[in-house]
Amino acid sequence: MCFEVLPSQIVALVGETGSGISTLFQLLCRHLDPSSGRILIDNQDIKRLQVNSYRAYLGVVPTRPEFFGKSISYSVKYSNPAATDKEVIEACKMMGLHEK
Repeated sequence: MCFEVLPSQIVALVGETGSGISTLFQLLCRHLDPSSGRILIDNQDIKRLQVNSYRAYLGVVPTRPEFFGKSISYSVKYSNPAATDKEVIEACKMMGLHEK
């Protein structure tokens, strides 16, 4: 598979179970390494990049609804467990989940 994401472009990958989206995400996060080929970010192989420098730009919305079965705060903090209550409230305001 080969595709290109342009700077500032936001991409959503959607597919049925077994279509490889979870595997692709694991490759992007460096939980797996490709058995052939390579993954480039700004023409650099991700194997040479600091993992945390680009993981902050990756996001996932899981297909299992029980993920959001906890509090809104828990769900907002999922991508940044160190977020303060103030940061959670600001994020909720931006998403329209909190009074302005």
